[in-house]
Amino acid sequence: MVFKNLIMKKYIYILIFIPFLTFSQGINLELNQVLLLDLDPNNSVNTTYVVPEGKVWKATSVQGRLYLSQNSGTSTYTDQIMIYINDKSVMLGYSSGGNIAAYNSTSFPMWLPEGTTIQGSSGAIFLSVLEFNAQ
Repeated sequence: MVFKNLIMKKYIYILIFIPFLTFSQGINLELNQVLLLDLDPNNSVNTTYVVPEGKVWKATSVQGRLYLSQNSGTSTYTDQIMIYINDKSVMLGYSSGGNIAAYNSTSFPMWLPEGTTIQGSSGAIFLSVLEFNAQ
């Protein structure tokens, strides 16, 4: 009798979980290329990048320049790393003075759907991006 109950439980579990496995509605992503977006606001051209149609970008990290000391002299470094996503500013890192630099690690990874615009702002130099084909 115990053996029959175990077999019956097994069949019930299988019947419960099969629909979840066969009817998943996830997006199938295929890696297309790795990009390094130049966001340096000190360049003569301030480029706006747009996620192409049929693509999804995964921003993985940002490289920037921060004040790392109070005696920065005439350098053009800033105390924050910001970019614009769809014309809204997003802070990705900051310096709290002295030799302390902090990055907002909760910002990454950042998934960006097709049509999203990205533009450099203060302190951001490069944005590392993985481009996926969305199927």
